[in-house]
Amino acid sequence: MSNLLALQFSGLELVAAILAVITAIAVVYACVARIVLWFRYHNLNKVETEGNQTAYEATRALLDANEMQDVQVKKCGFWRAWLWGNSYSVRKKTIFLRKGIINQKSITAIGVGLQKVGLAIMDKRGDKKIKTRSILLPLTYLAPPLFIPIVIIGLVFDFVIGFTGVPTIIAGIVGIVLYFLAFVYMIINIPVEKQANRLAMGIMEKSSFLTADEREQVNKLFKSYITMYVVDFIIALLRIIQAILKIIISAKGN
Repeated sequence: MSNLLALQFSGLELVAAILAVITAIAVVYACVARIVLWFRYHNLNKVETEGNQTAYEATRALLDANEMQDVQVKKCGFWRAWLWGNSYSVRKKTIFLRKGIINQKSITAIGVGLQKVGLAIMDKRGDKKIKTRSILLPLTYLAPPLFIPIVIIGLVFDFVIGFTGVPTIIAGIVGIVLYFLAFVYMIINIPVEKQANRLAMGIMEKSSFLTADEREQVNKLFKSYITMYVVDFIIALLRIIQAILKIIISAKGN
C-alpha cells in the first residue's frame, strides 16, 4: 500500500514537472506574441490614414451616428493608461484612449478607437458578457500578485498551530478561487473582443474612415490582440492546474 502511495505521489510530481515545462513554453510564445503585437501597433501608428481624421474625431462621429451621445471620449490619465490602456468603461460610459492615440490620424489610432465603439455598442444592446467582464476585470490584476502572499500567510499560520496542513490548504484554495475568477474573465474576454472587432470591421466597411487596404491592416492588428488573449487564457488554465496539483501534493505529503 505504501509503495502504491509513493508511486502515485511521484506520478503527480512528474505531471507537475511536465506542466511546468509546457507553461514555460507558453510563456515564451506569449512574449513573442506581445512583441509582434507591439511592433504592429507602433508601426501602424506611424502611418496616417487617407481619411485624415483623428481617432477622437472618428470615434466621436461614429458614437453620434449610433445615437450614443451619452458616451464620452477622453484621454487616459497616467494610472488608467498604465493599468488598462485604450479601453471602454461600462460604469463611466466612456471610451478612454491613450495620449499617443487620441489625436493621431494613424491606422492604429482609428482602428483602436472604432473597436472601442464596438464595445460601447455591445453595452448599449445590453450584452451581459461585457458587463460581467467589467466586474471581473480588477481580478486579472489582483489574482497573480496575491496568490503567493496568501499561500505564505497560510504556511505561517500552519507553523504557528503546529503544521496541521489545514491553513495551507485553505490559503491555497482561496488563491485558486482568485485565479479561477481571473480565468473566467479571460474566458469571457475573448468572445467579447472578437464581437467588438467584428462590429468595428463592419463599421469601417460602411464608413469612409479607412480604405480597403487600411482595413486589412487593422484586421491584422485585431488578430494579434486575439492571439495574445488566447495565449494568456492557456497560461492561466495551466497555472490553475499547477496550483491544484501543488495542493494535492502538499496534502499527500502531510
